[in-house]
Amino acid sequence: MEKNQIVMSYDAEADVVYISFGKPKKAVSEVIDPYVAVRRNPKTKEILGITNNQLYQMLRSKKAAKHKSPCIMRHNDPSFAGILTDNSGNPVQGVKAQIYGPDGKLLDTVYTDKDGWYMYNYKYTGKPATFKVELPDHGLEQSVTVKANSFAVVNFTI
Repeated sequence: MEKNQIVMSYDAEADVVYISFGKPKKAVSEVIDPYVAVRRNPKTKEILGITNNQLYQMLRSKKAAKHKSPCIMRHNDPSFAGILTDNSGNPVQGVKAQIYGPDGKLLDTVYTDKDGWYMYNYKYTGKPATFKVELPDHGLEQSVTVKANSFAVVNFTI
């Protein structure tokens, strides 16, 4: 694993998100908020990760938080990501999501995993612009304004 990768996973039973910067290492936790702990190298005090029991709920409703959902992201590659659920809040696998740039050109086509999660790594460096995420097989689309070096979360219910 490269040092500039972020590993994020969700423990549904504990209702906690774990984020590690690079390969997980031995660390000590420093509680900085009732919901957030920073994990640091005990010798150098370098931040190695964060634990948060509210972050995941910003991406996924409480109803759908039934699965452990790992993903790997590079912190220097802002992205588009989201969760696709059915009307009951269950994740939907294998749904095609297409991301279009501000010029209307297709950037990429991705598919949801078993947890209903999709992600497309894309680094946008221009002025704020409107991108579109489309689910062509379901006739759904959403527009999102993206600033330089930002991360856009676009969730769908189908």
